[in-house]
Amino acid sequence: MFKYVPSAFRTANPKRRDKTTVHKAADGRYDVYIGEQILGADHIAERFRSPWENPFTENLRSRPEQAQLVFASFLRKRLSTHSPAWRHRIRMLKGLRLGCSCDGKHCHGRVLAILADGLPEEPELQALALQSGLWFRKFVGLFVDRLLQEST
Repeated sequence: MFKYVPSAFRTANPKRRDKTTVHKAADGRYDVYIGEQILGADHIAERFRSPWENPFTENLRSRPEQAQLVFASFLRKRLSTHSPAWRHRIRMLKGLRLGCSCDGKHCHGRVLAILADGLPEEPELQALALQSGLWFRKFVGLFVDRLLQEST
C-alpha cells in the first residue's frame, strides 16, 4: 500500500525523540524541513515550500524577533479557531528534529517545537476546556499563550 509522505519529511518514519529540537538545515541533521523555499538546494525537502514555513519573514527580515512574535500570534489564532487538523499538524512534529534555513534564537521553529511538545491530544484538550468552563476556542488560545510564555 502506498503511503503519502509530505515533501517536508526526509524519511517516511522518522525516529521520535523525547523533545522536539530545531537545527540549521545546512547541517542536514533534521527530520522535517520547516524553513522557506531554497531553489537549487541539495535536499528535495528544501526545494519546496514547507507547510510550516513562517509566512512573515519576508516583510520582517530586519527584525527576526518581530517575525517570531507575529508567527506565534498567527499560530495561536489558527489553533484556536480552525478545525482539529491544524492542531494535529503541530502534534505531528512532536519529538522530531526541525530543520530551518534561518539561524538564531528568533527562529519560528522554537515556537513550533514548544507547541508540538506541549499541546495535548484532542480528547484531553477538550476535557481540559470543559473543566475550565471556557469556550473551547478561548481555552485553546489561552493554553497556547501559557505554553509560549512559560518557555521564555
